[in-house]
Amino acid sequence: MMDQTIAPSFSTGMPITRAAVDIALWDLLGKLYNKNIAELWGLKSGGALTLSWTVNARSLDEADRLLQAGTRRGYKHFNIKVAPDLKFDVELATRVRAYAPKAFLWADANTGYDPPTALQAARKLADAGVDVLESPVKPNRIRAYQQLVRLGALPILMDEGVVSPVELEEFIALKVLNGIAAKPSRCGGLTSNKLQIDCATSTD
Repeated sequence: MMDQTIAPSFSTGMPITRAAVDIALWDLLGKLYNKNIAELWGLKSGGALTLSWTVNARSLDEADRLLQAGTRRGYKHFNIKVAPDLKFDVELATRVRAYAPKAFLWADANTGYDPPTALQAARKLADAGVDVLESPVKPNRIRAYQQLVRLGALPILMDEGVVSPVELEEFIALKVLNGIAAKPSRCGGLTSNKLQIDCATSTD
């Protein structure tokens, strides 16, 4: 029904608008049946969620302050905003890894690299201690994503607002990603999240 009203194209159409309506309806349904979302879906409720602290720094000194701020709030894992300055990105990743050697370190480029730089970035960020690279290039650069996946330097994710459940099936078949970032507010809501999860976990 939502796709009939707000039609998707290459990416999920108007994801935040969709999410507002979708989450409100799931909330209403949960209150009517006195169940949480996992119970409504016939799943077991999960345990505690592991969160990460975002380090969106313009200098290494600023990065240090942000890391300390995250630590004071109890965060042990970090995600860094990278691109387009690869030299600074590597310095930033190295700094964060040295600060938190056991952390899960996530680099999000927000499609800010061109394809040749993205290939360099995957190698260099991996060497600097990054664990995964999200949205290195624009989502329509299919061959670039395929190259990055074949390179295998880092797991390559696509952005949560880009991949609809239908596209995810196609993208998996084309071998353009190793995973997705699936935030409900950016992919169109919990219904879309569930379809993405089902697709990702059922595809060989």
